[in-house]
Amino acid sequence: MRMVPDARMRSSSLAGFFLCALSACSNTFMSQQMHLRWEAPSGVKLVEETAGPPITARFTDGFEMRLVTGELTGLNAPDEKQLEPLLVEALQRAGMAAVTGTPASMKTGSLPLGPVARYEVKVPPLRQLIYLVRVPSGFLVLSMVAPVADYVRQEAQFERSFASMTITH
Repeated sequence: MRMVPDARMRSSSLAGFFLCALSACSNTFMSQQMHLRWEAPSGVKLVEETAGPPITARFTDGFEMRLVTGELTGLNAPDEKQLEPLLVEALQRAGMAAVTGTPASMKTGSLPLGPVARYEVKVPPLRQLIYLVRVPSGFLVLSMVAPVADYVRQEAQFERSFASMTITH
């Protein structure tokens, strides 16, 4: 005698399958501590989030974000001449190692979150991308480190994903 599942069993199994498929495909990072939502690039997963200070989230593929409370003077409207001292202060306040040497590139710009300062640092055999982003509670340090061979691909993926960052309440 063959058992045929009733409609409730089938719909429950189907719902479970779709929930599992959706969660496996979703790369959404939601942080109650940072009050932040971000659609990470495909394959990038959260490794850990620590309470800090500063609140820190580490991900696979060499990506890290830190939320530092308090204003970073000069980040509201970054002046190109002040970008290097701004980076030094931000990294120090975020508890990160200082950049060795002069950044290869320093620019200002904006993301949906607000004004940014963008830096590229070459430390062979690695390259590092650093963004400083003003947020209501302070500033974010977004950092990605990758081997030179992978840097351009990862840089493009991360920069595209930054547009998805939103403040939550």
